[in-house]
Amino acid sequence: MKHGTDKYCTGETGRITFAHRVQVIMMIAMFIVVPHTVQGHELSTPHAKCPRVRDGGSCFVKLIWKSDTRGNYCIISSRSNTIQREVVRCWERKKAAKVIDESSTTGFILYSLVRKESLRSAEAPEILASVEVEVLEAVYPKLERRVRFFGVIR
Repeated sequence: MKHGTDKYCTGETGRITFAHRVQVIMMIAMFIVVPHTVQGHELSTPHAKCPRVRDGGSCFVKLIWKSDTRGNYCIISSRSNTIQREVVRCWERKKAAKVIDESSTTGFILYSLVRKESLRSAEAPEILASVEVEVLEAVYPKLERRVRFFGVIR
C-alpha cells in the first residue's frame, strides 16, 4: 500500500469507494437546513441571517407565506432557548401575505405558519411551515485612523 492511502476509504484499487462517498454525502446533509413544510403551505425569508443595525438596535426580518387554500393563518415566533411562543401577526381569509418582524436580541428565531384556530387549543399548534433565522451582533466596518504628527499624516 502506498504512503497516504487508506484501504478503508479507497479499497484495493486506490479509488474512493461507494460506501465512502455515501458517508461524505450523509455528513454534508446533516448541515443543510431544510425548512419544515406541509404540502400546500410555504413560509420563506430572503435572508437566513440578519445582522442588527447597531448595538442595541434591531434586525428586521421579512417573512413571506403562501397557501393553496384561503383561510385564517398566523405566524408565530419562538427563540431557540425558550419554549414560549409569540404571535407575530394573524390574517383572516388570506392565501398569501408578507410581514416584517423586528428583533433586538441575538440568537436563533424559529418562525412558524399555523392555523389561527389551533392557537386557541391547549395543545401545541399544528405547524404548517417554518423557517429559522439567525439574528447576529451588529457589525461595524473598521475605520481608518489618521493621525497628524508635525504636519505628516501617518
